[in-house]
Amino acid sequence: MERKKLTDRIFTAIWILLVLLILVFFFKDRLSQFPDWLKKVKREPRTVVSGFKPKSMAGYVCNFRNPSDRDLWQTNRTNLEVVSPPFDSPLKWARVTYYPSQSPGLLWTDETMGITDWRGADNFSFTVYNPQSWQVELKVKIKDAAGRIFQTNKMLPPLRVGEVKIPLSQIAARIDASRVSYLNLFLWAPATETVLYFTEFAFPSATGPEVRGGFIRFMGLEFPATVKSGEDVEGAFYFLIHQKMSSDHRLLIRFQKEEEEFLLKEIHPPFPTSKWQVGRLIKVGPFPVTIPAGLEEGTYDLEVILAHPFREESGSRYFFQPYENTGLKGFSVSKIRVTKQAVK
Repeated sequence: MERKKLTDRIFTAIWILLVLLILVFFFKDRLSQFPDWLKKVKREPRTVVSGFKPKSMAGYVCNFRNPSDRDLWQTNRTNLEVVSPPFDSPLKWARVTYYPSQSPGLLWTDETMGITDWRGADNFSFTVYNPQSWQVELKVKIKDAAGRIFQTNKMLPPLRVGEVKIPLSQIAARIDASRVSYLNLFLWAPATETVLYFTEFAFPSATGPEVRGGFIRFMGLEFPATVKSGEDVEGAFYFLIHQKMSSDHRLLIRFQKEEEEFLLKEIHPPFPTSKWQVGRLIKVGPFPVTIPAGLEEGTYDLEVILAHPFREESGSRYFFQPYENTGLKGFSVSKIRVTKQAVK
């Protein structure tokens, strides 16, 4: 039986060899084209991919609420963790640690996002928090499929949440915004480990609503529009929250003009913020506020800030809770005119 099987295998091998010899005889003139055919096959996936329409990013938001949002990002000498931040926030954040190296970065590439079309968006924006006690220069690099580059630098002030917003008109002036293949948020040669928190990567369309990351709405104030340096006035402020706060915040009242800041008052609200009811109007005040003596005449921004204290390895710090009000610039809620104190 074994001998018969061996004989069958030999005859089968002979038949296969004869068939191959016949094929070579009839197609020998085309064998020279075989390497070119292989190259064409290797190029085919790229050709097929390029035939797909790029994904429109208009209205798109990456805020890490969906676990798959983490998979969109690649790290280059960085580490990414999706976390709840060290302050009250309804959002999930990407905590990115940049390690000392030439250009550590956080990236979107065509491997994870594919080729994307940004033209339908009014701007590209994201929210970032810098927990360091010094400002950080973040570099934003965007490339199109042809390798053209748009790059801009953004200074991130210490201990602040800020929004980085880049108009699409600026991007489209440098690259093909219909075929974007690369985004890199990187630092240049940081001397020490540097941590940044990111969330709300957004591409709002011109007709869509503005994306805001806050859960507190500033509802109004009682404060004189004109004050004198050195005098005592009364102030009261109104808030509405959409999320229960787990910790108690302090209320900071200050003047701001150009780059100067003047703290007027810091208090613990008599009714602690951890007991504020969601959806209920909260009034803090009235309480006395002293206008600094010797303050120069002029118009100042009145800033009203709910500051959340928290601890890090470097010590105690404040996080300023952002407002959801689209009409407010930062924490400035009113313009106040300061005049000289009357001579007695």
